[in-house]
Amino acid sequence: MSLDELQSMSRRIGSIFGECRGLEVMARRALRAGDLDTAASRLNEAARLARAAGDTLSLALVLNQLGDVERARDAHTRARALYQESLALFADLGLGAQPNLVHNLGYLALAAGNWADAAARFADALTLFQRLGEERGLAECLIGFGCLAAAAGRAADAGTLFGAAEAGLEALGTQLWLANRPDYERWRARARGSLGTAAFARTMAAGRLLALGEATAMALEPGPGRRRVPVRADGKTSSLTPREREVAQLVARGLTNRQIAGTLVISEKTAANHLQHVLEKLDLRTRTQLAARAPELGLVPENGTHTTRR
Repeated sequence: MSLDELQSMSRRIGSIFGECRGLEVMARRALRAGDLDTAASRLNEAARLARAAGDTLSLALVLNQLGDVERARDAHTRARALYQESLALFADLGLGAQPNLVHNLGYLALAAGNWADAAARFADALTLFQRLGEERGLAECLIGFGCLAAAAGRAADAGTLFGAAEAGLEALGTQLWLANRPDYERWRARARGSLGTAAFARTMAAGRLLALGEATAMALEPGPGRRRVPVRADGKTSSLTPREREVAQLVARGLTNRQIAGTLVISEKTAANHLQHVLEKLDLRTRTQLAARAPELGLVPENGTHTTRR
């Protein structure tokens, strides 16, 4: 069955979800061909259908891809709004942060000159991709870390990471996602100009010899001159309400918003709202960051217990 036939069938049976998926496929084809206008048109139609039908999952997926189109156009303000709405919708569904969406926000932070935020976003995305075993995502994250290294003046590190990422993508028989290509080309040129063509080529070649796991470890390790900016409690946890602390502790144990709602006997929407307040008060971006830094923030529940209150 062709894509057009699938679309026709989806319309006949009233499957908005199926129709949106077909429009997404069309948009991806257009995006790969560099036809941003057609990609945007297909995705906007899918978003319209999803909103009208109340299909939150389809809308969240489509808005993320629309953000990619806007980022490829260098329209970062518009891209940020789309990504943030997508992020909120995934949270409402209890699905948590999606790694490709977190990764996309990393590029926006880098473009805005917020290197600490970019590093945190790329690290969270890489960790999520590792858990899912998605090597394509790992390679894409290495490109992001390479761009960050180039921005920070670490041209040799950038070349090594770029080389490892390119080799990883080639081994998978795929290419860098189009929305990420402008950033890659910009920062690769910066690193090559800083290091010199011959030296940069050598670092790229060295990176291509690294296994994907070795390169991801390199990206995550601070190393000389790459000190991470730690998130410290600084008394911020004292601003959490008792309920917010409970939610934070359950997030640290790996529970989803739906599971937290069931545990605390609250609605899923309320659980998501509490989590958002926690993240804002602690200056964190994602539940992954919260879970990773729970011990230093004093949010690890003792003996895995909690108090349930209405």
